[in-house]
Amino acid sequence: MGEKKIRFILILLLIAILALLYIYFFVAPRGKGGIKIQERVEKEGVEFLFAILGPGKGNKPYFWRPLGVASDKEGNLYVSDTNNHRVCVFDHLGNFLFEFGKYGVDYPTISGKPAWKGEEFNRPYGLAISDEGKIYVADMLNGRVQVFDERGNFLFYFPERKSLDPRNPFHSQVLRPRDLAVENGKVYVCDSFRIAVFDLKGNFLYSLGSGKIGPRPGDLNAPNGIAVAPDGTVYVSDSNNFRVQAFDSNGKVKWVLGGPKSRIKIGVPRGIALDKKGNVIVIDALRSKILIISPQGKLLKELGSRGSKEAEFNFPNDIAVRPDGALYVADKDNNRIQAIELHY
Repeated sequence: MGEKKIRFILILLLIAILALLYIYFFVAPRGKGGIKIQERVEKEGVEFLFAILGPGKGNKPYFWRPLGVASDKEGNLYVSDTNNHRVCVFDHLGNFLFEFGKYGVDYPTISGKPAWKGEEFNRPYGLAISDEGKIYVADMLNGRVQVFDERGNFLFYFPERKSLDPRNPFHSQVLRPRDLAVENGKVYVCDSFRIAVFDLKGNFLYSLGSGKIGPRPGDLNAPNGIAVAPDGTVYVSDSNNFRVQAFDSNGKVKWVLGGPKSRIKIGVPRGIALDKKGNVIVIDALRSKILIISPQGKLLKELGSRGSKEAEFNFPNDIAVRPDGALYVADKDNNRIQAIELHY
């Protein structure tokens, strides 16, 4: 085969790859959205209840790469519809209630006046609901957490952006928030290489983790999931270290599960939730699995499988537990939220 022909084939392959990447990141799914209900289906320990494809109305009736889910005391579902730059809210049966948010980017201006307004998102990620019903949203690429009331009305954001230097990710005023949790009167935010802890008004308190990238206990590399137990134990998906870590209420490492050299292999851990017994439920996005881990750090069970049918997942990203024990899963690459029960 001649050199020109090889170059031509390589160029075609490159064009095809670029086209697929464009479709993946920039072409929204088509469809009417709404609820998809079938008879219960169980597969590999996962029982399907129903799926939500989007609000089913308006200009954007479908989800586009949803990354975050949360549940309140009534079992209502809150969804970070990430590529549509909004939050959608549903009742426990999957009926659409309301949505809020739109696209907006925070960037420096010559006048010094902010270019960003409250309720504007740039790829919202994790979200959490406080006991008072306030909605905390990780506005990832705008570098802040936004807070809304129970109807989605903007209240405030934090932290104030005193530093815009992207080379300084450990500055207390510069965040790249991914997931977050609200527990014990505090807001725990997954930052680039640490867990930043704030009070409920957004005042910075302290950090968890060593603040360094590395394989040692306490090091964190792009944590993408967090859950906090009532006793103050903090469970973290240390995503780019392929492991889960637990910290006590003083920030000391209690245990580490997984990692490149561990016999327990975890793909890419993402969302974390806790069941009623205190077990840690972790999304393994790369393997499309749900891991069940004891409070002491023992892997108890692996559930789920890859696919696009009911009770199957395709790069899931987050999980939330309802008060009745059922769960919501952000089934990202299937552009849907699944309501499920787990059997373990």
